[in-house]
Amino acid sequence: MARYDTVLPPGADALQVADLRLPGFAGPVDARLYRPADIAGPVPAVLYFHGGGFVAGDLDEA
Repeated sequence: MARYDTVLPPGADALQVADLRLPGFAGPVDARLYRPADIAGPVPAVLYFHGGGFVAGDLDEA
C-alpha cells in the first residue's frame, strides 16, 4: 500500500488556503491562495487566470 501514497492527493491539513481581494483596474478581484502548510519561507508559484470572466459562476466554480 505504501507505493500508492505517491499518487494520492495531499490531505486538507497539508495546505493553507486564504481567500484574498486584490486591487484591479475595474475594481477588486477575488483570488485564492493555496500554500503548503509546512513551509514558512518563499515557495514557487503557479498563477491561474480563469478565462471566462466570471460572467456565470464564481471563484468556487473555477
